[in-house]
Amino acid sequence: MNLKLLLVLLLLPLVALGQATEEPSIKQISKKLSGKWIVEVIELDSLKMTQRPYGRKVLTDTYIDGQLVKTESKEGYHIIEMIFDEYGDGEQKVNLNFVPNSKVLEIIEDQPHLRLKIKNGNLTLLKTYLTKSEEEAVSELTKTRLVLLSSSGVKKTLKKIE
Repeated sequence: MNLKLLLVLLLLPLVALGQATEEPSIKQISKKLSGKWIVEVIELDSLKMTQRPYGRKVLTDTYIDGQLVKTESKEGYHIIEMIFDEYGDGEQKVNLNFVPNSKVLEIIEDQPHLRLKIKNGNLTLLKTYLTKSEEEAVSELTKTRLVLLSSSGVKKTLKKIE
């Protein structure tokens, strides 16, 4: 009986160590976040904007209280490109009219420095601009889907394309 107890005590730290390593590292998360993401949905209170393909164009639908109020057509998608190093530092480029296989870029000037943080198991992106900073909580992250909640209440649902 003492031998069984000794064996359990010896194996317990190994089990605990295995559980501790199951949580993804900053390096793994950085790799998963790096790439180009189409902004599929933006939501704030009763306002909702979506993007969808329509032939060779992209339609942006705007809803207020669930009612469609405006549809706009444009050449390309609103995308966010994020590039992280293995330590969670990165940069972001927002392109408001991304057309696949095109060399033309419409990138917004003021782009933030990104810093990936994990605190109490919660994943956040700290975005630092020249004059301000804000945090976005990562509420969902898979290989192809990302949901961000900003400190100002904006929810963005993104789909990875590259």
